[in-house]
Amino acid sequence: MLSTQETKTNLIADAKDIEQDLINMSASAATVQACYILVAMSRGTQEIKQHCLTSGCNK
Repeated sequence: MLSTQETKTNLIADAKDIEQDLINMSASAATVQACYILVAMSRGTQEIKQHCLTSGCNK
């Protein structure tokens, strides 16, 4: 059985992992959003959706 301190340490580590995951997801979302914005400057709405769904923007 883990001590209270070990449990606390594990919870903090888990929270930091979750925080990093959220940062990574936010960065990915910003990349996709930037793709839509850049393509929107030169093309119509349907083309934006198609381009961003099939390009490297969503990876």
